[in-house]
Amino acid sequence: MKDQTISQLILLPTILTLGVLAQPANAQIVFYDNAATFEAASTSSVAATFYGFTPVNVDIPIPPNPPISLGGVTFTPGNVGPGENPNLFVATPTATAGVMFSVPRANNVLTCSGNENIDMAFSTGPTAVGFDTYLNPFTPPTVSVYDVHGNLLATHVLTQPPSTKGFLGIISAVPIGKVNWSADDRIDTGHGVSDPILDGIVLPGATFKLTAPRTAGLNLAITYRLEITNADGSGAQRLGEVTQVLSVGLGSQTITIPVNTPAVFNNQRLKLTISSIAGINVNLQMDSSSIEATSFVGTP
Repeated sequence: MKDQTISQLILLPTILTLGVLAQPANAQIVFYDNAATFEAASTSSVAATFYGFTPVNVDIPIPPNPPISLGGVTFTPGNVGPGENPNLFVATPTATAGVMFSVPRANNVLTCSGNENIDMAFSTGPTAVGFDTYLNPFTPPTVSVYDVHGNLLATHVLTQPPSTKGFLGIISAVPIGKVNWSADDRIDTGHGVSDPILDGIVLPGATFKLTAPRTAGLNLAITYRLEITNADGSGAQRLGEVTQVLSVGLGSQTITIPVNTPAVFNNQRLKLTISSIAGINVNLQMDSSSIEATSFVGTP
């Protein structure tokens, strides 16, 4: 079973198709959102599927495990966000325990635990690449295309509607070395509860208490993470984290985030990140929220 604290998933290729085309006179990248149109413009064949892949429904941390290689395609995860090690995750159509998918699946799909960041590197340098796409309700994925020398050829933000199954095809005038799929699944905190400038010391045993409105929809496991950052948002260091259900009802509730290690703020910011594990669009109205520190000595 998937851990309920893991960020929700965006579903990646069920089928990856590759083909070689006669190269046009001028270099260009063309993106297709229709499989029939893509297939009419290319000569392609199925190179990799996840139908018989094992293991399924478990995190595959990479490293220590090697990247997944199928049909001349190597799938390697990049940074998937704070608190998550680079990983791949092959989900079956019936995988529902601990994770909620927005779109029904007919076959196994490839994704990550955490934000999606997957490189697909090709041993053959194809000029046509296509794959099925499953999206959740959050920020649409960005696809980046590179040549065999690592030069960026083009980027494309998917335009298919949220929470739908679709298709993305890529035709290039030059051989493709790598395609990257990237998506961020975080829920923003809104205004007024994060990023204050602090000077002082968080003492041992300190806690931060966030007062936030309850959701009007459904019980949902939410992760609350506090970090120390520089004034420009760089150099994030984790301060504390907790996961609990944002319960149904009216009024507010208090979320207590413990701090296990003393920390010093030197004109730095307190950053609050709120994330969900589920493929559900959650609108958190945080303007009326507040955060209170205990065992903090300093300003403000």
